[in-house]
Amino acid sequence: MRVEKLHVYGYGKLENVQLNLSMLTVLYGENEAGKSTIRSFMKSILFGFPTRGQRRYEPKEGGKYGGAITVSTREYGRLKIERLPKTAAGEVTVYFADGKTGGEEVLELLLKGMNEQLFDSVFSFDMHGLQNIHHIGEGDIGNYLFSASAVGSDGLLRLEKMLEKEMEQRFKPNGRKPEINVALQELKNLQDQLADWQGKIAAYEELVGKKKSMEERLSIIRTEQQEAGKRKQDYEVLEALQPLFLEKRACERFLQQHAGLAFPVDGLRRYEGIKARLEPLQLQGEALRKKLDSAKSEIDALQVNEELLQQDMYVEELRLQHMSYETALQEVRDLTGRILHIEEEIQDLQQQIGAAFAREDVLSFQTSLAMKEMITQMVQQAKELEKRKQQLDERFKTAQEQLEEQEEAVKKLQSQTLPVQERERYLPKVQSAASRQKRNRSAVQMNKTAMALFVMDVLLLLAGVFMDNRRLLFAGVFLLIGLVVFYVMYSKGADEQESDEALEIRYRLEKDDEVRKLLEREEFKLRQIERGYERVLSEYDEWERDLFGVNEQVKLYKETYALPHSFTYGHILPAFERIEKMQQLYRELAKQQERKELQGDMISQFEHKLMKLTVVTERSVDTPSLFLYGLSKDVQKEKEKQLQKKQLTEKAIAWEEEYAGVEQQIHHLLEERQQLWDIAAASDEEAFLTAAKQAEQMEEKQQQLDRLIPQMDILEGRLMTSALESGYRLDGYEEERQKEQEQIDRLMREEKELTHTLAALRHDIAQLEEGRTYGDVLHEWELKKSQVREQVKKWAAYAAAKAVLSKTKKYYHEVQLPRILQKAEEYFVYLTGGNYVKVFSPDAEEPFIVERKDGLRFYSHELSQATAEQLYLSLRFALAHTFEGQYPFIIDDSFVHFDVLRTERTVHLMKELAKERQVIFFTCHKHLLPFFGEGEIQRLKQ
Repeated sequence: MRVEKLHVYGYGKLENVQLNLSMLTVLYGENEAGKSTIRSFMKSILFGFPTRGQRRYEPKEGGKYGGAITVSTREYGRLKIERLPKTAAGEVTVYFADGKTGGEEVLELLLKGMNEQLFDSVFSFDMHGLQNIHHIGEGDIGNYLFSASAVGSDGLLRLEKMLEKEMEQRFKPNGRKPEINVALQELKNLQDQLADWQGKIAAYEELVGKKKSMEERLSIIRTEQQEAGKRKQDYEVLEALQPLFLEKRACERFLQQHAGLAFPVDGLRRYEGIKARLEPLQLQGEALRKKLDSAKSEIDALQVNEELLQQDMYVEELRLQHMSYETALQEVRDLTGRILHIEEEIQDLQQQIGAAFAREDVLSFQTSLAMKEMITQMVQQAKELEKRKQQLDERFKTAQEQLEEQEEAVKKLQSQTLPVQERERYLPKVQSAASRQKRNRSAVQMNKTAMALFVMDVLLLLAGVFMDNRRLLFAGVFLLIGLVVFYVMYSKGADEQESDEALEIRYRLEKDDEVRKLLEREEFKLRQIERGYERVLSEYDEWERDLFGVNEQVKLYKETYALPHSFTYGHILPAFERIEKMQQLYRELAKQQERKELQGDMISQFEHKLMKLTVVTERSVDTPSLFLYGLSKDVQKEKEKQLQKKQLTEKAIAWEEEYAGVEQQIHHLLEERQQLWDIAAASDEEAFLTAAKQAEQMEEKQQQLDRLIPQMDILEGRLMTSALESGYRLDGYEEERQKEQEQIDRLMREEKELTHTLAALRHDIAQLEEGRTYGDVLHEWELKKSQVREQVKKWAAYAAAKAVLSKTKKYYHEVQLPRILQKAEEYFVYLTGGNYVKVFSPDAEEPFIVERKDGLRFYSHELSQATAEQLYLSLRFALAHTFEGQYPFIIDDSFVHFDVLRTERTVHLMKELAKERQVIFFTCHKHLLPFFGEGEIQRLKQ
């Protein structure tokens, strides 16, 4: 499966983004450019949107959520996989080239059992996988690398440790604190207690029977005692009810005798309230009558000049306008000087520009903010072009010097390489010497084999001699003759040695190989420098085009604003600002002239009104302010008289209304008092007070009766038997109460004797039980056995899981690991530049050992940081290579800590992998981009 295209509808901050991917694609972007978002998007489309608290990358601005990827497969050709958020994990649709579609089941068929966890473990990893190595102890790093080679992460290591921890928490062979060990000890203690109980059961059962019969009798006595106590309590309650009953009967008799008396409810209090309000109201009415008579006399004495008052508004209007009139006179004088100053400033601006403009031309020029911004940008662009020219000159000089130095270095290396004809002449000789060396190694091996057979033959001959066995003796002799003949014949071809000339040729060829590799690297740098030199030349052309555009804009602005032809780009903006200032001054001049005309009109109108007022009054207008002031004082005096008359009139009206209200309240109170007398059938105040006293006595008796009834009801509620069914009795309750007390005393004595006897029995039973019954111990023993079984089941489950994991590791170690190790070894040898030549696993406890080229071997925890990361990287590459199914290989900045040589080898290895499997590499480091071609890089923008 190869991913050809990504189409993001909306995912995180990405919206409507499309990316085309090749077999090797480098997605470069700075932080926050969306690399992690794209990586999560690919997994979400294939395996479903994140759920259960994971980050879902839903669009922040409410756009369409989801997207599609286009893939190419061997079985079905080109397909489009689209996922939309119709469910929590999203609904997927697979579009085939022939128009058919499918759903989740079709996608599972395409993925061939691949899920998100397996995909992350095998085909997708980042720098965190490498960094996990440094958080693991020396004893565990080998197991960590083994786990990484099996599933691509440290999952096996964490699972194995978890199983061991769970088993040790439950059981240890010689432990005391684990759960099963503690439970087994408790079970043994309970079994010992059950054995002690076997000899106590008979005596225990007899004591328990006696105890039961006495407890039943004690229960009966206590029940009889409670019944006698209830009867005694009822007789006490009936004794307390006797005086209350007699008092109730007396109150009822008094109320029946005065049942016909009528008196208003709360009549006495109401009568006193009416009396208290009536007397002040009568006094208030007399005072109001006197105030009304005095106010009418004062109103008749006041006389107001109505003719003078009619001029009040006109006089006040002129007084208010007088200040504006004086201000207008001063403003006209100020405006005249200001207009002269503006005209002089306009002439000065035209002299600064060096050209004369008509007023209409200046006002017609365009001086908007947009135009000013365009001119400012043009000036800024011109300044930047000057700076660019200086920078280009410096860069051109630097690039030219680097190019000359690199060309000299390449020429020097080219002169050190062997000519092609000479190299081709040396190669056959080196190959012939290598063949002879190989035969010599074979001969040495054969000699070792022959020597072993010779030793075995000697042993065979000795056995034949000591055992007197002719067959063994003849067989040993014939085998000895054969070995001698074979050694003589074979040794003839193994005596040749490599000549000194062959060694010299091979040394020269190896040295030439090193020079050619160095030459290839320097030529690559030369090509990079040449590309940089060409970019500087292309930027010169671009600078000239930009400069021509700026000059054209300067020419256009000079024609637009009629500026002198000698102006440069530096004069345009100052001239524009002065034209802009002239426009403001011309507009201000028009406003000042218009304002001067308006003020002149207002002065004429005020003087005309003032002359009109002199006709109506007798005063002269020598000084307008004094004239208006004197006239205003006269009007104010008449207004004060008018106001005083109005206030007296309003007071008189208010006092009349208040007097009418007081009279109405007095009449209402008299009617209310008469109603109270009528209800009490009284003709005057004395008769009413007599009736009030009798009503108060009846109310007291009723209140007394109301208090007695609840008290009697409470006492009757305390009765616990049916003692009141025949009604109240006047005597006999005390005698009954004493009889019940005697019965209670007798029962208490019997209860005390039984209590002492039961205490002795309980003591004997407690000594037999020792605090626990046989049934309790037996129940606890069975319960503890059940708990131990459950704990053993859990321990067995973890033990079985660990055994399965061990078998799985063993199977993987013996069957699957060799294939991965073979490929990982090739990668590791290449990544380390041949410093390490072997990777093998001696056993399952310490899975990985590496061998250096000098023959020394190291455990994985003894490697340096960079070498351990290279081993991990080799295992990840090998694991993905040997895994069935051509899924994309996703790498996210996993070797940023490598030096230049390690990085170069890692990139070369990635390119080799990309020939058979798609590789998608995410990075935010710009220094890695030169290792890739421009066609392989896609830059992500923030």
